[in-house]
Parts: sequence; C-alpha cells; structure tokens
Amino acid sequence: SSSSSSSSSSSTSGGEVVGSLVTAVNSGGLATTFLDIPFDADKYYAGGTVSVTADPINGVNEDTLFQSERYGAYQYEIPVSSANYDIRLYFNELYHTADAARLFDVAVENTTVMNIDLFGMAGHDMAYVHTLKNIEVSDGSLSISLNASVDNGTLSGFAKVSYKHIRAHETVLELVF
Repeated sequence: SSSSSSSSSSSTSGGEVVGSLVTAVNSGGLATTFLDIPFDADKYYAGGTVSVTADPINGVNEDTLFQSERYGAYQYEIPVSSANYDIRLYFNELYHTADAARLFDVAVENTTVMNIDLFGMAGHDMAYVHTLKNIEVSDGSLSISLNASVDNGTLSGFAKVSYKHIRAHETVLELVF
C-alpha cells in the first residue's frame, strides 16, 4: 500500500453561501462586498498593523478584500454564541516574492490549525482561501491568532457561518488538508 501527501491543491467554483452568515470582516480594510457577501470594516482585533495595495489580485474578479491585510502578531476575539462554525480565512501575499520569506501559524480557539508559507502555497498577489470545518466555540468568543517565526503573520479577512454552510463562489486557490 502507498500513502499520499497530506495536502493537495484544488480549485472550486460555483455555489453560494447558504445558512446564517454570522460575521465577515475585511482584515485591515474598510467595509466591502465579496461575491455578494458583505464584509464589515476591520474590527474585533488586538495588535497588528494595516497594509493596503492597489495591485490586481489573481484568482478573483473582485480584488478589494484581498488588497488589505492586518499583519504582525495579533489576535481577533469575535463575539459568538456557543456553537460549531465553519471559518473561511482569506489570504493574499501582497509583499513577499520568495518562498519562506514569511512563515506563520494560525491558531483558532487556542489550537494551531495551519502552518503557512503563504508565498510557497499561493504565490504573490494570488487570492488564497482556507476553510476550517466544524470549529467548536463554547466560551462566547471565537479566537483567531497569528504568530510568526519569520517576518509577520497576515490575514486579509475571515467569514464564519453556522456549521456546514460555506460554499465557494468563484475559482480561488484552496489547499485541502
């Protein structure tokens, strides 16, 4: 028997967000809409710094969400009801142009869920989306934190909906773990 890699690349298209959208936030940016989903201006954060680019973003027709970021060591504390949620994290490497120039971890509810070399995974100015399924929150606050080992962690936005209700809208790079 043989084993395969623990991750693979895929593209998704079509579909819609169904169910109850709880929160969508444009990290480092103003209120915007992406694929008919309203994203609030950046909020619920502690720490980090904002950066914005005017570069066109590959993989999407609507660039705005991916043209801003909150970077550095920071945390989001999003008020929620105790429940299970799917979390969609939106990324774009808007600065670095080489592998391993930015290495960081993403922790959700104090558990590391991703170790990221964003350029190595997606390249420069490429929309990248990662969905976390069935995240249990029992303390009334969804915690998302980024901690870097090289340079800074970065996030362009996030959306959370009730469990099993996120579907992709248009082709974006998404790694499946």
